[in-house]
Amino acid sequence: MTGVNHEGRGRSTGEGRPHGARAIAVAAMLTMTGCRVYDPALLTAPGACAALHPPARPAAMDSGEVEVAFGLRNVVLAQADGWANYGYDLDDACTSAPTYAAECTPPSGGRPPVDGPGGVDNVFGALLYPLVALTTPRLEEQSRATIEAGLGLPIMRVRGWNGTPNDPRLDVSIMQAVFGAPGSADLSPPPVPANPGTARPAWDGRDWFWVRDDAFLRGSLESPLIRDDNAYIADGVFVARLPDRVDIVFAAETNGVLVRITGAVATGRLSADGLSLEEVRVSGRWAINDLLATARNIGVCEGERDYELLAGQLDRIADVRSTPGTGGPGVECNALSLGVGFTGTRVRVAGVAPGPELPDLCVGLDGGTPADAGVGDGG
Repeated sequence: MTGVNHEGRGRSTGEGRPHGARAIAVAAMLTMTGCRVYDPALLTAPGACAALHPPARPAAMDSGEVEVAFGLRNVVLAQADGWANYGYDLDDACTSAPTYAAECTPPSGGRPPVDGPGGVDNVFGALLYPLVALTTPRLEEQSRATIEAGLGLPIMRVRGWNGTPNDPRLDVSIMQAVFGAPGSADLSPPPVPANPGTARPAWDGRDWFWVRDDAFLRGSLESPLIRDDNAYIADGVFVARLPDRVDIVFAAETNGVLVRITGAVATGRLSADGLSLEEVRVSGRWAINDLLATARNIGVCEGERDYELLAGQLDRIADVRSTPGTGGPGVECNALSLGVGFTGTRVRVAGVAPGPELPDLCVGLDGGTPADAGVGDGG
């Protein structure tokens, strides 16, 4: 995530702000890989499609005590023509000519966006991020650099695994690192680095990370808020469903974004050596209202031209309902489909630490509180 200096901001021209804080960039702050997630064999005939969903739960025996964690790196925001490689069919509709069947209609009244092979829904990668790239061509590069430093690293923690490619029940939780540090063969967590801000992971499978305390009930590692205790692994693919609208905070030094996704699923294929995750993707629905609400955290403010441009674009490309099953003829879409890719590297979780609050870069400009106030803590 790029930083935003909110001193000397212009109210309507964006003066004093880098391009990274422009309107459409809000949707690219998922900092929620060129990997292939659909099989051409799923296309049964030209124009037909068999819905692409995560693999089904296996019928294997459930027993195990293995715990592993993976830090999700190499975020893929710029997906170009490969956007269909990063999502799943969210609405059980294959939107294409000539019928353009969909669960809802864009608020603008136009035709709904076309799905990818297998009915893949990913408006973020197909239509929104290409606009982001016009104004922030280095956004993906900067997001990767931030994660590589261990700051805001998403972590997938797996517990209760039997250690095989098939286990019908796992406990998977998602958390985010505040900082990390290199480790050794010692299985005990090291003390907090003397200068956490300069500690850097080695990415050798032995790094330790301290994660945001507000992602846990009362800051306890045993009580994660973003959790699926009925996740599974099928033929080597981990599958976890995430709770609806749980806050996921991606914070940089002076800006950030609060993500609330519904109908979300996270999947990742275990590598042959078990040391990494391949083809990791997070797919889900991001409500327009939630997306617009977090625009303030990167300095896109109500009443400004950038904000109106963003809102208008979302009305044209919205393709799903935020709550699955609530669509129908004439019902307006109120969310965008998204799919984002990562690769995973083995890491270890040392403990919790306070995470940075998200700044509201619009306060003081709209009669609100002083401009250095934060917006919640994401908990």
